[in-house]
Amino acid sequence: MKTELSSVAEQINHFLDTNRLTHISPDYLAEAVTHLVKNGGKRIRPALLCWFAQTLGASIDKLLPIAAATEIYHTWTLVHDDIVDNDDTRRGKPATHTHLKNYAVDHFGTDNNFGVNMGILTGDLQQAWVNKLVLNGLQTGCKAETILAILDRINSYLTPKLIDGEATDVEFESREPKNVEEVIQMMGNKTGILLEFCAQTGVLLAKDGSNYSDSDVTEAGNFARNCGLAFQLQDDILGIFADESKLGKPVGSDLCCGKQTVLMLKTKALASEKDIDFLNSLTAKELLNSEELSKAQRIIEECGALKEVQTMAQQFSNSAMESLQNFPKNQYRDYLEQFCHYMTNREK
Repeated sequence: MKTELSSVAEQINHFLDTNRLTHISPDYLAEAVTHLVKNGGKRIRPALLCWFAQTLGASIDKLLPIAAATEIYHTWTLVHDDIVDNDDTRRGKPATHTHLKNYAVDHFGTDNNFGVNMGILTGDLQQAWVNKLVLNGLQTGCKAETILAILDRINSYLTPKLIDGEATDVEFESREPKNVEEVIQMMGNKTGILLEFCAQTGVLLAKDGSNYSDSDVTEAGNFARNCGLAFQLQDDILGIFADESKLGKPVGSDLCCGKQTVLMLKTKALASEKDIDFLNSLTAKELLNSEELSKAQRIIEECGALKEVQTMAQQFSNSAMESLQNFPKNQYRDYLEQFCHYMTNREK
């Protein structure tokens, strides 16, 4: 899968480099639009679209504009998300708004909120680029009715759902989630909905269709959404139990910032009041020392929360695999199966 993912990424990168959004000025905004695109990323979402379409015999040349659009869609959400979360870095380099802030300081001698303001505008331009790329599908053999259906799906379903998830996640910083199900719904919208769209759209393109309620389209979406939920649960586990050298961020940082995860909700439901008080005492710490982290890990594991969340992640993974059964057995379905396994069992 890694070799094929690299191949898809190379084709997507080349397509984006030769099909940029034009008529952007000033120059620093034009550069900012591609800043994050050029700074890494696995291109998982374009690959998901391509592999589902290719299971049904579609040519990747036909798919490239739409697949590339999903990567830019993902990119604008990251640009805006970094502003909302006040994160200064992304993929080990300056986030887009930080990059623009640095530009302002270098050229104007002051930031004056320039970075944030221009970062918002950069994300807006990337959304325009998404629409332009989707329309480019008309030049590679996509049916006009399929392109119209994709654009409608993006604007009437995908974007509202994704922003719902982002808004709810921000809301959790001000209130406790009502229950685990509310957190699962938030994750499904914030993380799973774009994966769902990519898988569904791949099938739609392969069938030259326009109906997102088609049974194959629905099953592809179920696969991707469940993979996304398994991924997020595993991400929450890794945030506390990972090998820090592999994770790339401080282990235990979720505890320090009081992140409302399924793992922590399960822990608070199962652990003793004394243990919960200890975990709450870690909130607002900058970093955990090894003793604090070990004690937190022991509480989460011994109360049964870790096992419950691992089981939930495996159930989502199993449901995803069931959705693949009606698709033809070929190398592209193999890639999708490996993708599902990775989402549930990754170590970083």
